Amino acid sequence: MFDVKERFNDTFREIVLDEMKRSIKKEEGVYVIYAATATGNPNKWYFFEIYENEKAYQKHRKTAHFKKYIEQTENIIENKEFINIEGVILLNKGNLNYVK
Repeated sequence: MFDVKERFNDTFREIVLDEMKRSIKKEEGVYVIYAATATGNPNKWYFFEIYENEKAYQKHRKTAHFKKYIEQTENIIENKEFINIEGVILLNKGNLNYVK
């Protein structure tokens, strides 16, 4: 969960969308990468990401596009909270893509 400074929300959105699209396109180990905002609070962002394994995640963190994202968003995020989870069941009907 990320709290973005209100005046930077549009900028954050552009940066995140670019980084996520590059990750899905270029990285084999990135299976799912979603971004959403809280209803009624568009400055509160949630990310849901699934990687092939820990190695794929660490490889993702070393990419140029991820490092650029970190650099560009460093001063526009007020708060970050990460929760690591273990998948139990993840289902979809195929090519689930949505971009608002």
